[in-house]
Amino acid sequence: MSEVIEIQGAEKLWKMMLAFSKQNPERLRKMLFQLPDRLVMRVRRDWHLNWGGAQRVRKQKGKAPGIVTGRLRNSIEPIPPRVSGDDYETGVKTNVEYAGVHEFGFNGTVNVRAHRRTMTQAWGRPTAPFTQNVRAHDRQMNVKEKRYLRNPVRDEAHEWARDLAKELARLP
Repeated sequence: MSEVIEIQGAEKLWKMMLAFSKQNPERLRKMLFQLPDRLVMRVRRDWHLNWGGAQRVRKQKGKAPGIVTGRLRNSIEPIPPRVSGDDYETGVKTNVEYAGVHEFGFNGTVNVRAHRRTMTQAWGRPTAPFTQNVRAHDRQMNVKEKRYLRNPVRDEAHEWARDLAKELARLP
């Protein structure tokens, strides 16, 4: 799954970049290649600032994925930029299989395989740990979208474009 984020005024910005690239190609290349790292830093910063840990999310009832193990948050990494002709493409990616469910939401039936569950309490009272077999079954899931990637990426892309435009405007 992917989503394209358009930047307002991108055509004007691109023309300025082409002019700048003739005067200072290394500076432009450096700025272009900074964006993926900026995106990852923004996603992780916003995750920490806005969503904290799992305790805070439980109180907010599904506002964003909480941090229990940090696996999803730590799996977010930059996509190296590709520049070809008039196109510039970059972004962030994750290899965690449930990332799309949290980002875009999901409403449907999921198959649960047979497994063993270790029980440490029964009917609300602590007991000695024991294992219980659980048969395969289906369960209904309704996970609301949390936009933990799209919102920070959109915001950072716009800030980066603004910074780039300022840099280009300072040129003689």
